[in-house]
Amino acid sequence: MNLLFLVYLIDIIPGIKNVMLFISVLLLLVSTVASIAIYFEAPDDVRDRYMPLYRKWAPRLVVIFVLGLLLPSKVFLYTAAGLVAGNYVVSSDTGQKALELVNKKLEEALAQYEALEGTN
Repeated sequence: MNLLFLVYLIDIIPGIKNVMLFISVLLLLVSTVASIAIYFEAPDDVRDRYMPLYRKWAPRLVVIFVLGLLLPSKVFLYTAAGLVAGNYVVSSDTGQKALELVNKKLEEALAQYEALEGTN
């Protein structure tokens, strides 16, 4: 995934998440109140006209709500962006040389530690 696109998503996802959750909760409340009012107060012809509409939209509202809950948080997206940037750095030539140098220094430090442990 392109790093610039990921940074763009970090900016817009929280807003989209909040809007999706707000709209789904609001529409769910309105449709529930309307369906209760229609079911108990309205004549049969009105009930027959509006209940299929409610049955059509209720599952969609649940899907919108669940998608709003499943959108990743800002912290997760920043972590993903850091991992992508780290992967770019490590896969470069300079990154490979730096990893080799770090591994060499770690092996030297481990050999010194083992030599100190052997003398005790």
